[in-house]
Amino acid sequence: MGETICHYLHERKRQFVAVDIVEEHLIQSAQVHGWLYLHGDATDDQVLINAGINAGIKQARSLASVQPTDADNVYVALSARMLNSNMQIIARASEEKAVEKLERAGASRVVSPFSSGAEKMARFMLNPSIEDFLEIADAQGNELELANVLITEHSPYVGKQLMQTDLRDKGVMVIGIGRSNGERLMPPPGNAVLRPGDSLFAFGSSGAVNEMIGEADVEE
Repeated sequence: MGETICHYLHERKRQFVAVDIVEEHLIQSAQVHGWLYLHGDATDDQVLINAGINAGIKQARSLASVQPTDADNVYVALSARMLNSNMQIIARASEEKAVEKLERAGASRVVSPFSSGAEKMARFMLNPSIEDFLEIADAQGNELELANVLITEHSPYVGKQLMQTDLRDKGVMVIGIGRSNGERLMPPPGNAVLRPGDSLFAFGSSGAVNEMIGEADVEE
């Protein structure tokens, strides 16, 4: 799972650091692909701090913990949350009873591979045409992606109506807007004015969505 996550981030040109206690794993995957990596135990606070780019984990936006045991994932989530109260933490759970423990430890999202796999199989049963379309798009190198884009006060989209932006011309469809006050516009009207703090739920090709993220959050 860790290697798959790294491939996904690498393909989207995102900065990340891979951490593994087994150095052979890092040599066989991270070193071969040129990924930044750190040999160490992720349950060690100092290793988590050292894993961050330059200033450490306090500067990281997200952390994915896919340790082999639920106990280790709970420990990593707890340690990471104590180091950074705002970072997004995604953790793997092998058993359903571990989900609540991971959430209490500080995980923002908990993923159960077995449940997720079963849900995808169910979607294949109910919507085979949609899944086939997505697979064809992926095979052609035009992977479709759904992303959550935060609008900052410096974004060029601030103050514009949705219909006034160039997002549709770029192949990006905004299917929802989440206001900072909790309001949800699903689907959003064309005259919806974009404000600082809005979260746009955007759907389109990976390249177009990533470009939108860069334009919407110029501070990054």
